[in-house]
Parts: sequence; structure tokens; C-alpha cells
Amino acid sequence: MPGSESEAHLRLKTLALNWARERKFTVFAPEVRLPNSNYRADLVAYRPGKKRLESVKVVETRQTRNRRTHQIGETAVFECKQARSDFLKDSQAAEKTRKELNLLLDRRKTLDRLLKVHYPDLARSDSLFPEFQTFDLERSQNPSYLKVLKRIQLLQNRLYEKNKFEKMIRYGCGHLFYLVVEEGILSESEVPLHWGLLVRKGSDLDLLIPPTHQNIPESTGLELLHRVAQSSSKIWIRNRIIET
Repeated sequence: MPGSESEAHLRLKTLALNWARERKFTVFAPEVRLPNSNYRADLVAYRPGKKRLESVKVVETRQTRNRRTHQIGETAVFECKQARSDFLKDSQAAEKTRKELNLLLDRRKTLDRLLKVHYPDLARSDSLFPEFQTFDLERSQNPSYLKVLKRIQLLQNRLYEKNKFEKMIRYGCGHLFYLVVEEGILSESEVPLHWGLLVRKGSDLDLLIPPTHQNIPESTGLELLHRVAQSSSKIWIRNRIIET
């Protein structure tokens, strides 16, 4: 676990692990990198699937026998937030951000057109045809233009880098997703779509919002289980439980 992890954050992860164990999630590990993304989850747990009966034909005896096999089970992803600021940095309103970004892009087009008229000397010598000529308008140092550019960059970073919760769902990183938080740091209306909400009440977690089960390919479930096993093994090695 990261050396900079606070006691409050570690407590939430421990409570999440115990909560998962009580619900028959028997395989788990912290700090697991999720499939289909660059995100690392605070905790991932796995609950084995139900056994199913299938018929197998034995070649030697030409008889059919029944055997029980395991189905791929469920994976649960837990993200722990000890403070409101911790939640907000990973949760941005994507639709609102897109709308503002579109308005700013239109504003930039208008400023581009006006500044080209007022600063013809900023034209680059990159085309013989005026209609294809580009301008280095940042050199104008126009305050309004620079402010718009800065805001566009901020919103693009927010939209494409920090919509963590939305992207985990969209990328199909697991079956179930839970936010594990301290009491009072967010309202139920702020919980990302399809996520469940677990709130600490003393030494227990209270499930206020159940998650929506996500249908993901069996291969993704197996990949996530593989990564849980890898992360768990690294912990054993790091703690020198296994000699290397």
C-alpha cells in the first residue's frame, strides 16, 4: 500500500474488505489496475460463481457423465473517499463540462477571426494561399484570448482525464462499483450513475445506494481476477512472507 496513505483512507479500505467478505467475496486485493483503463482501484474483490452441472461424454466407455463446473463470478470495485475534496477531484459533471467547452470553442473561433484582422503580422508563412494561412495568435498576448485558451485547456483536461467514475463504467472495468465514503462528504444525488454508495457509520458500512450490475465479457472478468491475484502476490512478496 502507498506509504502516503492516511489512516482514514486505510480504515475505509479495511471496512470495505470486511463488508465484501461478509457477502461471500473470497478473493481480494488492494491497489489493482483495472482492465481496459489506466485506473487503479483502491480495492477489488471477487465472488466465485455458482457451480453448474454439465454433461461430459466419456470416449472410452461411450457413456455420459455429469460434472460440476464453476461459472465466472462477480467482481466488485471499491473506491474510498475520506474527504469531499478527494471525491470532487475524481468526479466532474461531464455533460456540463462539454456544454461549457463547446461555448468556449465557439468563442475562440470568434476571437480568431477578430484577431486575424487586428494582427495581420502574426500570420505564418506556411501557405501560398491566404485562405489556408495560419496565425500564431497567442503572440498577440490578448488577455481575453489567453483566458479562453486557458479555460479550454482546463476543461479538456477535466473532461478527458478526470471523469474517473464515468469512465470506469463506460470502459467495462468490472461488474459492481462502490463508493466508500465518510459520512456527510457527499449527498446521494452526487453519486455517479450506476455506482453504489457505502457510508461509514462507526465501525460498519451502510449501503445507501445499491450499484447497477454491469454486463462485461467473461474475458474481462478473468483478466480482473488475474490482476487481483497478481496484486495479492506482490503484497506477500513485499512483506517477505514469501522468500524471493
